Amino acid sequence: MSQIQVTEVFQGPALAAGITVKSVAVTVTDASGAAQSATLVGTESPPWSAPFTVAPGAGSVSSVQTDSAGNVGSPVVQAYSTIAPAAALALSGTTVTTTTP
Repeated sequence: MSQIQVTEVFQGPALAAGITVKSVAVTVTDASGAAQSATLVGTESPPWSAPFTVAPGAGSVSSVQTDSAGNVGSPVVQAYSTIAPAAALALSGTTVTTTTP
């Protein structure tokens, strides 16, 4: 098994005044097709991140943001590989780092 660290990246349009990020629902699907989920709320260490144990190889991470007004964003999907270096989206994305190949 491999370890990855998923960290949410907030870039892009600002939320409306008085609105904050409430949570980010993260689903990791590994090379075996197994899916794991976590809900991030910003109190994690480091903030907006979580470790996952995954099957070695290629997989994907889908992240969906919910704000304090209850608005749900569009999913942001990031591919990763436990063999390749970490990949990052340029805008409002997710960074996935292999911590144990």
